[in-house]
Amino acid sequence: MLTLPKITTRDAVPIIGIREKVPLADIAPTTERSFSRLFAWCGARGIAPAGAPYVRYLVIDRAGDLQLEFGMPMAEPLAGADGFVAGELPGGRYASVTYLGPYDDLPDVNAMLIGWAREKGIVWDGSEDADGDHFACRLEIHETDLMTETDPNQWETTVAIKLAD
Repeated sequence: MLTLPKITTRDAVPIIGIREKVPLADIAPTTERSFSRLFAWCGARGIAPAGAPYVRYLVIDRAGDLQLEFGMPMAEPLAGADGFVAGELPGGRYASVTYLGPYDDLPDVNAMLIGWAREKGIVWDGSEDADGDHFACRLEIHETDLMTETDPNQWETTVAIKLAD
């Protein structure tokens, strides 16, 4: 199931995350490993996330490598340490769509959202450079707790891409 795309406004949110350069074929195992590390890091410090974990696409390299951030929103800013980065997801206007189904379908969901935006003349906050497509904020927000929901057809994900001001 896929909702209709829409334009929403999101507030800036402090985050803690892990940044990785990942070949396209390695996204799934890297995501699992990075989220496990991130949940363990927060748990060891008694820190609860203030929202759903996300994958942020920072750069999509035309050669196939991706620069990703695996993160979680926090109630207040934290300091990064031990390979973890602290920062902020930017606020502003976003094009978004929500999908219910397996993560394997997310490339198609992203392509649909991008196609919809192009058709409407909507411009992303980002740039195309020689080393790839750079995004101010392109998110896949994993709304479902996989520890309690094991059916991939019930996994809810919001795809959101920040728009140019």
